[in-house]
Amino acid sequence: MPFLFVTYLNVKFCTDVLVVAEVIKSENKKDITISWDKTWDKDSHDCLYNKDEEVLGEHNNEITRYLARTINPALYDDTCPHKRTEIDHWISCAMVLQNKEKNNVLNYLNNVLLVQTWLVGNRLTLADIHVFSVLHNQEYIKLHESDYCNVTRWYKHIQSLPVVSNAISMIAKNCSPPSKLKEKSAAKQTKTRKQEGKFSDLPGAEMGKVVVRSPQYYTEAFQGQLIIRFDDTNPAKETVEFEDAILEDLRLLQIKPDRFTHTSDYFEMKKQSDKVRNLRSIIDQEVKVLLNLIRDYKNGIDQDCKSADTEVASIKSKTKPENKEISKAKKISEEIEKQGDKVRNLKSSKADRSVIDQEVNVLLSLKSDYKNTTGQDWKPTNSEAASKKEKQNSPKPGKTSEKEVVKNADVVTSKTGTRLGLEAKKEENFSDWYSQVITKSEMIKYCDVLGCHVFRPWSFSIWKMIRKYINKEIMELGVKQCLFSMFGTRDALEKEKAHITDFAPEVAWVTKWNEDDLEEPLAVRPTSETIMYPEFAKWLKSDDDLPLKLNQWCNVVRWEFKDPKPFLRTREFLWQEGHTAFATQTEAEEEVLTILDMYARVYEELLAVPVIKGYKTEKEKFAGSDYTTTVEAFISTNGRAIQGATSHHLGQNFSKMFNIQIEADGEKTFVYQNSWGLTTRTIGVMIMVHGDDRGLVLPPNVAPIQVVVIPCGIVASMSKSKKEELQNECTCLVEQLKINKFRVRDDFRPNRTPGWKFNHWELKGVPIRIEFGPRDMERNEVTLVRRDNSEREVVKKDELILAVTCMLKKVQDSLLERAKHKLKEHIKQVENWDEFKLELDKKNLLLSPFCGEPECEDNIKQQSARLNMMDGTVTMGAKSLCIPLEPELTKLINAINEFEQPTKPTKPINELKCIHHECKKNAKFYTLFGRSY
Repeated sequence: MPFLFVTYLNVKFCTDVLVVAEVIKSENKKDITISWDKTWDKDSHDCLYNKDEEVLGEHNNEITRYLARTINPALYDDTCPHKRTEIDHWISCAMVLQNKEKNNVLNYLNNVLLVQTWLVGNRLTLADIHVFSVLHNQEYIKLHESDYCNVTRWYKHIQSLPVVSNAISMIAKNCSPPSKLKEKSAAKQTKTRKQEGKFSDLPGAEMGKVVVRSPQYYTEAFQGQLIIRFDDTNPAKETVEFEDAILEDLRLLQIKPDRFTHTSDYFEMKKQSDKVRNLRSIIDQEVKVLLNLIRDYKNGIDQDCKSADTEVASIKSKTKPENKEISKAKKISEEIEKQGDKVRNLKSSKADRSVIDQEVNVLLSLKSDYKNTTGQDWKPTNSEAASKKEKQNSPKPGKTSEKEVVKNADVVTSKTGTRLGLEAKKEENFSDWYSQVITKSEMIKYCDVLGCHVFRPWSFSIWKMIRKYINKEIMELGVKQCLFSMFGTRDALEKEKAHITDFAPEVAWVTKWNEDDLEEPLAVRPTSETIMYPEFAKWLKSDDDLPLKLNQWCNVVRWEFKDPKPFLRTREFLWQEGHTAFATQTEAEEEVLTILDMYARVYEELLAVPVIKGYKTEKEKFAGSDYTTTVEAFISTNGRAIQGATSHHLGQNFSKMFNIQIEADGEKTFVYQNSWGLTTRTIGVMIMVHGDDRGLVLPPNVAPIQVVVIPCGIVASMSKSKKEELQNECTCLVEQLKINKFRVRDDFRPNRTPGWKFNHWELKGVPIRIEFGPRDMERNEVTLVRRDNSEREVVKKDELILAVTCMLKKVQDSLLERAKHKLKEHIKQVENWDEFKLELDKKNLLLSPFCGEPECEDNIKQQSARLNMMDGTVTMGAKSLCIPLEPELTKLINAINEFEQPTKPTKPINELKCIHHECKKNAKFYTLFGRSY
């Protein structure tokens, strides 16, 4: 059925309709005739007509909804009532965005788009079109581009769609600029006589929120409420008879008010409003006094005012009377201090262990009461902390050792020299800590392109060791190395629709050479299936050509919209990808698990990071595969899991797509394929698991330098020959270690103190530091210091090789055991939805029964998300990490039992319901859930 859309050159009201028209033209192959009427005035409306010139809609909302329902139901998501409701919600939000007070809506929109590409579902809908149109008409990019990063990313993505860019071009071509329209309108108004008796506009009014007493026009125009208010404060003015007469008149006029009110209803509200205004004025005055005092303080001592706890307490006592809770908190604090002294005395007197434990439990109980009362952990007062610090830092009587002199001198140097150490604490600000540790340890250098980074030699050396390990493993499996082009054609990339869906928003395209357009855009490799498999089809002809096993080390580009984080989520990264083809499914499936075991060994044997092996759920598996296996690591600091590596069984999906067939026994059959990959994310996981407040902690098996030798105790009074002798001895130590295949270096820099060097190599995570001074030389000894726990060990020089070998193994094993312990601590088995959300917020991984349905998984993720009331941000909900393999599941349950006594009784999995409280289906398997990167 043909349609005619008439618009009056008003940009504000036609953008969304034109985008819908372009979508219909592109997807439904139907044209909607667009007529541009230049006789626009402020009372004109855009209209949609049918072939008989009957009006089908007069407002953009009506028009777009009508077109979506009748021609392209996908724009309104006709398959799901829930999503249709969401779309209506966003259309209403678009109307609110037209008002001046829109910051709240933009904040809300920014939070929603944190983890979404589209507002509703997995494609363009009326929700995206209406919200985008309003933002476009309000010049969002000009006014707010840098204010809302997620909205800006989404806005540019929508703007880049061909249907949207075509609509914007059409408007630019046919419409006059808004300034000219205003001039024309103003000129027209000056020539015509002012019209009396018209209703005035209500600027800023929101649909459905208008409440008026009169006239009824506004109630109908804005779908608001009409109220009738009687003045009951003056009975002589409005008697009962008067009210009855008014009600009768309303009935005759067929006016139906939404509610009746009286003037006295608002007395309490007005009284409270006045009270709040008075309090605000008092607070404003007191704040000014405080600011003046701070300014006077700063001018007096040329230093910012830093109030101690006692000063804060005195200020609070002047401005706010002490209440019962504060006095209770003080009382508990005093009891904690007394109990703490008691425990310390018992420990110093070496009392019986059971007595000490009993008193410690009392102390912990008091601290718990304090936290319940105040909402904060108990901390000692500043005066006590300062006195203890002074006591600890005060020099002990007697002779000070050379190393203590070096340490004290280094503290002074650090105050006036470079800011070498980390300024953020891992437990307090994990994000800042991570950024500082990767840059200050010289792992990464940020570059001008957002999401891309420079791998400095320190991090690239670690990657080379991972490559060396994997190459040795896969060579034994018969895998050959190769390298394919980084460019792919659009036709090849779009052959597998399900496969490209996962990558479509992230694919980078090359469209130009010099100033000329390419005949066909080229995709920059997001993954290589569609680049390699057309070649496989040419190579493989018979079963003699199988198995085909290839691996390539290369870089990959995925144009991430989320906040880039080096090593973890970047737009360009290094990886290894293996692609294999087999004649039988059994061979292919055996290799999937073999590769998965190899990846687990990379993490546990090289990086000292424990992982959990399992299958991805149907929703999370690699698009185009039969199933995906994964190794999942855990970051205990923020309670998030991270996918370590994946091994996919592709079945015959791609061989059928690209016609990869072999001839065997006179018949042609499609091959069975696998693909598997591991990225530089491994390095980021290692940093987050092992690093501490002093910097990196590198496992010896991947540390670029395992041992650093630092000469100590060199003072100005030492003779030149003595210094040279000490340095020569250090050089001999280095050569001795090199001969025994240790990765070692010396640090003889004369312009740096030993203390500075200690901090520098600790920051870089070198597992062992060897300190060698004049006394060590005299005693024929060396001092070994572990990076992971700062333990020191003095050994004879002739025992050095054995001592270093043993210490490196201890460091490697200790890092793995510590990480395993933290992983076990944070795995919980839960079968109740309320307990699920509670344990998730405690930074735990959750082993729960699950039905396996993608829709249920979406509900779990959405309904376990948490809104942070302080800053308005949304903490992501739980997603499925993996379905643990059977041996892994047994290990997990054993780990849970180790930390939870007694063991909770549970039913067999086939008798349990899915963990989500609204899902009534039986569980199919235990699944590991958690927040993740």
